Amino acid sequence: MAFLLWFALNAVGSATMSFKPAVSYPVGTAPLTVAAGDFNGDEKLDLAVANSGNGSADEGGISILLGHGAGTFQTARNLKAGKNPTCIATSDFNGDGRFDLAVTNSDETGSVAILLGNGDGTFQSPVDYHSAPSPIWLVVGDFNHDNRPDIAVLHAGGSAISVLLGNGDGTLRSHVEYAGGFPGTGIAMGDFNVDGNADLIFGMSALPSSVLLGNGDGTFQSPIAIPVNGGGYFGIADFNADGKLDIVDPSCGIFSGKCEENLRLGNGDGTFQSPVKVSDGAGAGAGEDFDGDGKFDIAFIGLQFLRGNGDGTFQTALNFPIAAVGPLLTTDLNGDKAPDLVVADSTNNVVAVVLNVGTDFTLSATPLSSGNLKAGQSASSNLTVTLLTSFNNPVSLTCAVQPAQAGSPTCSIDPRSASFDPSGNASAQLTVTARTAGAALIPRSASSPPWQLVSLPLAGLVFLGIGLGRNHSSRRRVVGLLLECFVFAGLIFQSACGGRRGPTAQAFTVTVTAASGSMQHSTAVQITVQ
Repeated sequence: MAFLLWFALNAVGSATMSFKPAVSYPVGTAPLTVAAGDFNGDEKLDLAVANSGNGSADEGGISILLGHGAGTFQTARNLKAGKNPTCIATSDFNGDGRFDLAVTNSDETGSVAILLGNGDGTFQSPVDYHSAPSPIWLVVGDFNHDNRPDIAVLHAGGSAISVLLGNGDGTLRSHVEYAGGFPGTGIAMGDFNVDGNADLIFGMSALPSSVLLGNGDGTFQSPIAIPVNGGGYFGIADFNADGKLDIVDPSCGIFSGKCEENLRLGNGDGTFQSPVKVSDGAGAGAGEDFDGDGKFDIAFIGLQFLRGNGDGTFQTALNFPIAAVGPLLTTDLNGDKAPDLVVADSTNNVVAVVLNVGTDFTLSATPLSSGNLKAGQSASSNLTVTLLTSFNNPVSLTCAVQPAQAGSPTCSIDPRSASFDPSGNASAQLTVTARTAGAALIPRSASSPPWQLVSLPLAGLVFLGIGLGRNHSSRRRVVGLLLECFVFAGLIFQSACGGRRGPTAQAFTVTVTAASGSMQHSTAVQITVQ
């Protein structure tokens, strides 16, 4: 499937946001979730996808897409990983410095599969660890502060949460169940009471959400219900910059089925304020600073993007429809410091990669110090580059002269890469130099057509021949011959030099281009050369 996502939002102030068109990569049947990690040790992010398959007819599996390092990926390799996997996560479960995989298998018996990485993009056979029935979602965190990854699993029925602590050698301890009162569709992790311990939040679109506060030893307290129907797909961030985590999730009516996206500001004790509607619809949300202005924004699957004002409010929604299911993965896929988006499209069996343009800036140039140059002279212009985001990546500067022809002036820029000061400004100098007289292009006058180069010398030769053929005395013939030679030389000189009027003025355009990644801006100055 090919679908296009290209938008740019010019916000109040200086920050802007833009994304490249979405690029889709075929994977297995019915992909639901995506995780990222460097699976082959080349310092380039790769993707792992959980494909849920099609029931017993197709038990699904995992797709591995190795990255090229620029946000593009190789063709997927498909692996088996148990029955109908629904959620996937990455971590180093055995402490060998290599990324491993954890996958929920949504069969009735219930299990979590661990696939240890070999460090070359391949994985060992999955090892299953029993959990409660019908696991559908998982998160990885350090719940007991032993610096070993642990797993919390959400189930579609029965007990709400299973916690499997990690031993640090790639194995997991027996699961411990925590009743949540309701089955759920999504789970997320964060420190909601600011005590330094990982907490859990889970919910279902038409039922109340719950928070389980962590004790820091791998155990959790009784669930705290959030008394408004929650969505389960949580976007978590500090949207009002008060040092307390907030959540955004879809809320749906039990009977009406109507859904909306709500923001719930955190109180810092594991509870949340009353929900505030931020948009219509229901879709998994991701909280990130997508435009680099230091304020958290929200992206919803298949619905819209909301740019944050930093106080818990958001600007007008911008729609960008994508056919997708499951949460958005936000990570920097191409190393430009800007968060990109990855989402699973289970309808078309692809994952969509949407790269953030990242660094954006303005470019300006002052008029040249002299608008008219003679051969060998130079003029300069001051260039200014100003960042519009906090994604401070290198910006290269180049110049070109048009029309490009023999004798055109030359241009140069110093320095050729922008170096920004703390306020986000950088400067450089453009220099334009006219060619020397010997190399200057001097157009021929329209009054001296090319046939004169031949006709005038021919006329001189004829005139000389006539003089030589005349029958005069020797002295008179010598004098006549000298005169005719003088005339002949004059005609040749005229054909070579007299057909030009001398140097004429010609206008040129000098274009300066600044580029960072795929973002590019240009400006131009004019110059006339005599």
